[in-house]
Amino acid sequence: MDKLKVGDKAPELVGHSINMGSFKLSDLKGKEKVFLVFSRYFGCSLCQIDFKELLENANKIQKHGKIVYINQSGEETTRKFIENKNVSFPIILNPKEPYPLYKAYGIGDCTEDVIPKIRERAMKAREQGIQHGAYEGNEQQCPANFIVSKDGKIEYANYGALDLNEAMKLWVKK
Repeated sequence: MDKLKVGDKAPELVGHSINMGSFKLSDLKGKEKVFLVFSRYFGCSLCQIDFKELLENANKIQKHGKIVYINQSGEETTRKFIENKNVSFPIILNPKEPYPLYKAYGIGDCTEDVIPKIRERAMKAREQGIQHGAYEGNEQQCPANFIVSKDGKIEYANYGALDLNEAMKLWVKK
C-alpha cells in the first residue's frame, strides 16, 4: 500500500456520514477544497484530543473549505460521543476490516517514525484529563490527514498525529 504524496490524485471517497447523510468527494471537485481527517476510534485519547481541536477550530477551518472526518468506531459509540457536541462536518464510519477508505489513502499501521509524535499528543491528551476509552477498530492504525485541492489533487499529506497548526498554514492559502 503506497502512501499518497503531494500532487497525487485524491482517491474517491464515498460514504454515509452518521450525522449529515451521504458524502462523495468527487461532488466537491471544482467547488471546495477538503480537509480529510482519518482517526482511529473515539475511545482513543489521541483521537479525542484531535477531534476536540477540530471542533474548536471548525468555523475557522470551514471558511476555506470542508472538513470530513473518518473514524473506525461503531455507530452507537459515535452517536454517544458526538451527542451534545456541535459537529458541523460529516463523520464517516469505516469500522470493519479491511478498512477500505483507509487503504485507498495508503493508511496502514503506524510506523516507527510517527510513534514519538503520537505519544506526545497522547500525553497532551492525558494532561487535559482525556482518558482512553473502549477499544474499537485497529489500535495499531496510523491516523492521517490530507488537504484535497478543488481540482482533486493532494496538497498536503500527513501520516501520523494531527498537527493542525502545520496543516492550517497551507489550508488558509488560496
